[in-house]
Amino acid sequence: MKDRIACSATSPQSGQRGFITLVVSLTILMLSTLVVFNVSNAVLMEQKIANNEVRAKQAFEAAEAGIVAAQRYIANDPDANGDGTVDSVFDTSGDGVGDTNTRAVGTGSVTVTLTDVDGDMTTFLISSVGTSDDRSATRTITQRMITINPLPNAPDN
Repeated sequence: MKDRIACSATSPQSGQRGFITLVVSLTILMLSTLVVFNVSNAVLMEQKIANNEVRAKQAFEAAEAGIVAAQRYIANDPDANGDGTVDSVFDTSGDGVGDTNTRAVGTGSVTVTLTDVDGDMTTFLISSVGTSDDRSATRTITQRMITINPLPNAPDN
């Protein structure tokens, strides 16, 4: 009986079982850590993509608002002060004459350039540059507008 007890206490298998468990546990821990890092990187990338899309839409909407403002301005009077040149689109002073081409739109901003192409105030080139709130996204929309007489052969009476 003494031989049996001495033999089982010094058995090489009892010491190996703890070591194998340790190696398997560390391997599983390392693999799960790598998975967590990869998932967190993917989540961060998705968040960046979503933020970029929001900023791009914000810049586009600001540029669209600039085009609409320029169209309204042309419909009213692009030369309000009568000096023969196109005035700025936005009137911030409230005197009826445009004095700036840049305006805040929501949290973004827009810069509108209005050019009289033919010199007789009938053909205009509108360029509207919208920017996002942090200026990381910009969108430019360019449009040519021609004003026409809706009744070119109107009767005199």
